Amino acid sequence: MEGTSLLTTEVTAIVSGFAGDIVPTSLALIAIVVPVGLTLWALGFGIKKGIGYLQRKASKAF
Repeated sequence: MEGTSLLTTEVTAIVSGFAGDIVPTSLALIAIVVPVGLTLWALGFGIKKGIGYLQRKASKAF
């Protein structure tokens, strides 16, 4: 039993176009967000380790 679509062909075309665009867009966002996030994490980790090193060095000086 086949039914007729309640959506017009224009709406179907818009939805199909949106679905086709969302995958490359999300992949592009992931390709940008992941390296930036890892870089910021590495900077924060390095700063944390550097501050800890300076604190240990300063406590030995006293």
